[in-house]
Amino acid sequence: LDLGANQLSGSIPPALGALTSLQSLDLYGNDLTGALPVELGSLANLKEPFGHGGFGHGWTVVYQR
Repeated sequence: LDLGANQLSGSIPPALGALTSLQSLDLYGNDLTGALPVELGSLANLKEPFGHGGFGHGWTVVYQR
């Protein structure tokens, strides 16, 4: 799921954690704020975690599997 550079703002919706078949998630280049939802830890099928650029400035990713 490529949501990079889409001028998104606000927080990342916890509902993304329900997309259990997701293999790639790119959120880079947006104006996202707040903490990463713990629900993202259930995305066990991510082969390319958080896209080519990661989350970007100021983000820390914690995996829980």
